[in-house]
Amino acid sequence: MASSGDSLSLKVVDSQNAAIGTLATTQYVTLTITGPGSFTAVTSSATAATTTTTVQVSGNGTYSGTLQVFPLQGQTGQITVTATNSGLTSASATINSVNPGVASTYTVTPTTGTLTAAQATTVGNGTFAGQSYTAYTVQFTDASGNQVNAPANDILTLTDNSQSGTSNNGTLVYMTYDSTQTSPVTGYIGTSTSGSSTTITTNFGGTPSTGKYQFAVVNTATGATSPTLTTTDSVLNLKQTQTYTYVTGSAAKVTVPTAEKPSYEFALAPSGTTNITFQIADAAGNAVKLAGQTVDVWFDGSTAPSHVTLGTGSYTPTGSVSATIPTNAYQVTTDANGVATVAVAAASTATMGTGITVDAALAGQTTSSVNAVQISGEVVTVAGAVNSLALTTVTPSANNVPGSTITVPTNMTLAAGSTMAAATFGTTGTVNVVGLNAIGQAEPGNADTIQVSTSNSSILSITGATNGVLPIYLDGTNGYIVLPTITGLQAGTATITLKDVSATAQPSMTFSVTVQPSTPLSTASAQINGQAISSKNQLTVVANTPVTLTIANVDGGQCGSCNF
Repeated sequence: MASSGDSLSLKVVDSQNAAIGTLATTQYVTLTITGPGSFTAVTSSATAATTTTTVQVSGNGTYSGTLQVFPLQGQTGQITVTATNSGLTSASATINSVNPGVASTYTVTPTTGTLTAAQATTVGNGTFAGQSYTAYTVQFTDASGNQVNAPANDILTLTDNSQSGTSNNGTLVYMTYDSTQTSPVTGYIGTSTSGSSTTITTNFGGTPSTGKYQFAVVNTATGATSPTLTTTDSVLNLKQTQTYTYVTGSAAKVTVPTAEKPSYEFALAPSGTTNITFQIADAAGNAVKLAGQTVDVWFDGSTAPSHVTLGTGSYTPTGSVSATIPTNAYQVTTDANGVATVAVAAASTATMGTGITVDAALAGQTTSSVNAVQISGEVVTVAGAVNSLALTTVTPSANNVPGSTITVPTNMTLAAGSTMAAATFGTTGTVNVVGLNAIGQAEPGNADTIQVSTSNSSILSITGATNGVLPIYLDGTNGYIVLPTITGLQAGTATITLKDVSATAQPSMTFSVTVQPSTPLSTASAQINGQAISSKNQLTVVANTPVTLTIANVDGGQCGSCNF
């Protein structure tokens, strides 16, 4: 069926239609078209159709070129191609020519591939080499399924929810793609970033005259569930969704776990021990959850920090991230999540202010800034590590005892739809989380990671949390951070837990909140511009345009799922 051009093959065979060995002489075969077709594309009425052509056949009797037949615009019917040669029996082939209609829909077809080193460089990140990608082909068709041009002045956009703050939170990199090229990944388009979506118009890897558009996707971070890619056509008012499957390659390097970022720091007191962790990852930085992998760890520099050791013994290997892994590196193995944990210990004679830098890489690798990582720390006084957490409405200052801390009420309540504030705790001002050292001072030096979690995210929701957990970071100057936004969603009781996952003792605090139903609306109604939709306040929309109506707080939070 010819709509935009079909291809034929030509081969000389014997009287039994079997392949021949080698032609004794070169044969010239004349091909003639009868019917509404041409050997060249006819783009206007002023262009004449090419109905005869001659090709050369030699060797094993197979024509090595491409015989393409194009339909004549606006004409339908049978196209017959006849091959003749004065010494050979003629042969013919028939093609049905159709007159394609206008674009009425489009399809999205995924394929997979692997980035070569050259393609990774073209994209702008050589570490992507060897990473699997998914390519998508968008093809416009008419009502009969014929491939057709895209609509005039069409805009095709692409969005994704990979950065929506839910369990599918990951990072997607978009690339231009052309399946007709030997190296189909041809460039970089953009990257999904937190709080935004990627929008791609019809200028990405495609041919508008054939209604085909292509792009490719690779991920550099993964989420617990797969994200959705949505293409939207502004002219046809259509949407197509595709589920992107996160890809994780084999372990290629060592990174710092997300929970440790962005500080990359730890503190250590004399006679103290702290654990630091490393995550194995693939070339693109995706965490690889694989147990039993060996990670080499050593102190950065020509000598180890004075009176500081690694592991359970007195290990003091030294080296660099830009040289060969030291032969005496301390080795640890990963757990089921691909995390390697190593203890750093300071003797009682360790001097306050001693700097510590620990390097790590996969065993057997040549280290570099690409596949190795560093974590820095410092020996501090006994009082110089976070020993407990507190809440305060006084802005803390470094190494000073906060003027007052909040005594958390035992029976706190919150109305459904409201957010926690100082008044929830029976006070005024801004509620801050502060890390205190052993003598009650705000501890500024560690920039510790505070993990904030809810026991039931359907009752108490933490803005920005993933699976009910949000990491926040104490200010490295004054040792505090504002309590994140916590909202009561529906009636019930839940707890909020704050835990310092960076400190050796991992101090924590927990408080309970009962969410109470708010006052139900006296009249439940769908509204627009603050007024109920009615004959006097009509909702007007463009034809075939989706509209979302939200009916909120009808029962004041007294039911978890209500139908209206």
